[in-house]
Amino acid sequence: VLLDIKMKGVDGGTICHLIKFNESTEKIPVIMFSSNENIEAITNKCGADGFITKPFNLDKMKDSFERILGADYMRAS
Repeated sequence: VLLDIKMKGVDGGTICHLIKFNESTEKIPVIMFSSNENIEAITNKCGADGFITKPFNLDKMKDSFERILGADYMRAS
């Protein structure tokens, strides 16, 4: 799941927390995506698997996905 921190109605950190602290969904990879200067702290607090800062570099984004999801998963997609 790729979540922005700022979303209409609810923030991504809250959604991430709901995913990562629920036994039936905790293994779903979650990556936070934001220009928020506190993204690393928010990512750690909500239990996300990683984060990408905006503006982003496509190569760095791909590297993050491979690190979190695994290179084999990315090649199979």
